[in-house]
Amino acid sequence: MPPHESSNRPFVILTSELAHKFTALTPEQVAELTRADQVKPKPPETPASFEYNETEALRLGLEKLEIRAYPLAQRLIEQVVDNSIDITAPQAQEQFVRAWFSANPDLPPPCVPNEKLWNELYPDKPYPPGIDKKAGDFWYLTQLKSRKIVQNLEGAPQSAMPQFNKDEVILVDNYTETDHNAKDAKQKHKSPLLKELLGAESTVNIKRQVLDAKLWQGDPADRIPTDKHREILEKLGVNPNEFKLRCVRQDEYARAANDQAWGQKALWTNYDHYFLRDDGDRHGLDGGSAGFGGPSKVDNDWRDRANDALAVRLVLSRN
Repeated sequence: MPPHESSNRPFVILTSELAHKFTALTPEQVAELTRADQVKPKPPETPASFEYNETEALRLGLEKLEIRAYPLAQRLIEQVVDNSIDITAPQAQEQFVRAWFSANPDLPPPCVPNEKLWNELYPDKPYPPGIDKKAGDFWYLTQLKSRKIVQNLEGAPQSAMPQFNKDEVILVDNYTETDHNAKDAKQKHKSPLLKELLGAESTVNIKRQVLDAKLWQGDPADRIPTDKHREILEKLGVNPNEFKLRCVRQDEYARAANDQAWGQKALWTNYDHYFLRDDGDRHGLDGGSAGFGGPSKVDNDWRDRANDALAVRLVLSRN
């Protein structure tokens, strides 16, 4: 069973006392955030919604997607970044995961717990074979804490953060994920949008540096679209100064994973933003392969590398 699907095991509601111990939130903050997070989600309202050319979106394989906010999930991330939670310590890692699942049982966390905790939280799901059973995988959270997740490719690093706390309306490339080595992979991993942008319809075997060059003039952090990018935006009926095509973010992928059946196959997906290496080079972020934790797994890869196991899924969003 894919790692992100909900089991029938009940979860304990996060109490103020427990959350205060785990996350250094005040009881009042926990009460407010937990209430907000447990309210039945509502579709985002204007100005989050926007008008676009639906006929052109359909031609390009773009589908409207409404993604709900998880404010307490964002607060836990912020506690990691400001070191209120020492995510490098095994006890704190367990506390983070328990707090996350107590408050957000339907949301895959941005980490993979060790096998013991996994089996407690997911009693009917096998442990991801690509993950160390004793240590789990907390790479992404550790890099967020170290400010190694960045928006830019050149110059002084500009830190990037997940945005679990934002309701969003986006258009998403709606091709279906399948195992990269499946017989029907070439048929399923096609995108009219990528054909329009890149000149080829395959969603895999695309170098990140090629994709970046096709999307952006200069540094991706500046969000200046190329002429071709701008042309696609104009045909979609949106203002190129307000909207852009980009790789799906990790938090968007995780929040939409259950509804969209993402992260259930042997397939990696490029994420927006980059990993800053110690030598100053930037790798592209990716994740989502089922054998490594599905939506909970975040990793990085060389920007000049391409293969049939790493896919591109673009979204249209406001800047």
